[in-house]
Amino acid sequence: MDLSPTILYLLRCALPSDMDGQVLSGSFEEDFLKSNPIHYEKTHKEDHGITPRDLTPKEEKKLRERLKGLGYF
Repeated sequence: MDLSPTILYLLRCALPSDMDGQVLSGSFEEDFLKSNPIHYEKTHKEDHGITPRDLTPKEEKKLRERLKGLGYF
């Protein structure tokens, strides 16, 4: 779970603030971390207040059917 944020950090990309995991900062020297601070950015859903609970029952049913068709359920 921590690999994605660590890789994004090494690529000097901002991390989505709602991303699971964290940068494996123990793998880096303190000087490197000080000169390359970890940056976070708001996600689209944070900017617009969109959460899964905002789906109507009809939209949720349609989404579940689509995911089931893709093999997720």
